Amino acid sequence: MGRKRHKDRKRLAAFERKADERTARFVAGRLGDIQQELADVLADLRAFDHYEQVVDVGLCLWRLEGVKRKYEKFAERGAWEDDKD
Repeated sequence: MGRKRHKDRKRLAAFERKADERTARFVAGRLGDIQQELADVLADLRAFDHYEQVVDVGLCLWRLEGVKRKYEKFAERGAWEDDKD
């Protein structure tokens, strides 16, 4: 009975890991979509000469890129960067 329980737990852990990787891929994709939408707004802000807001949006894009990379790496590796196993 112990082996079966161990196999079941192992199978469940693998299923959860794959689900987490899919979710991370989805989150990274959505962040990419948001980045694209923000980048489209930049031209409109420049048209109004709102350069302070252009800088703010640029900072948001930069920060989103870091978050997106974190989720992309998790989707590829299956572990967070700060996890030291």
